[in-house]
Amino acid sequence: MADVVVALVELGDLIFGGGIVAGSVILLGGEPGIGKSRLADELRQWVERQGHAAAATRAYAAEGSPAYAPIADWLRSAGLRAQIAQLEVIWLSEVARLLPELLVERPTLRP
Repeated sequence: MADVVVALVELGDLIFGGGIVAGSVILLGGEPGIGKSRLADELRQWVERQGHAAAATRAYAAEGSPAYAPIADWLRSAGLRAQIAQLEVIWLSEVARLLPELLVERPTLRP
């Protein structure tokens, strides 16, 4: 496990080059089973330990799944909820198209 932690710190330094830039996005890709989900989860935790907000989602090729489901899940992440709450009303109305629960939380919003 210590090797994994050292590798993640080195990876974090490599990816972020000494600093995390606000609004950064990391996209992982590769063959099934090589550890993308584990790497993404560990990296997200590392970013949060550095004091930054982080959000993650997963996408699977499945019939009947709404096309925007991964984006809605991502927007529901704890790391983004505080940011969404600070949006101007016009943008909250747009986000409510993907997160209808915002209409319940803020009844004055118009979809």
